[in-house]
Amino acid sequence: MRTALEQQAGGAKALETAWLEQYGVAPARLDESLRTEIEAQKLAARLGADMNTNEGKAAFWKAMSDASKKLNVDLNPRYGAWDVQKSSRVDVKTPWLREVTAAQTPETA
Repeated sequence: MRTALEQQAGGAKALETAWLEQYGVAPARLDESLRTEIEAQKLAARLGADMNTNEGKAAFWKAMSDASKKLNVDLNPRYGAWDVQKSSRVDVKTPWLREVTAAQTPETA
C-alpha cells in the first residue's frame, strides 16, 4: 500500500508531506497510520460496508460504536472522554485545571 501511495504522490517525501497536511500524521507515524487504514479497510470489507457510500460509512461507524460500548472504552481525563456515538475522543471541562494559554481576564490575572 505504501509503495502504491508513494508512486501516486511522487515519492516517499511527497507522501509524508501529503499525509501530514491532510491527516496531521507525522512522518514517523506514517507506517502506523497506513496499518490502521488497512485494518479499517479489512473491517469494512468483513462488514460488507462500502466506504464510498454514506450507508457503508454509517454501518462501519455503527460497528465501531457498538464495539466501543462492549469494550467499555475509557480514557484518562487529561485526554478527554470517549464518545461512544462518535467512536472518538471528545474534550471535557476540567474545572480543577486552569488553562494557562487562555487569555487572562481581570479575575484570573
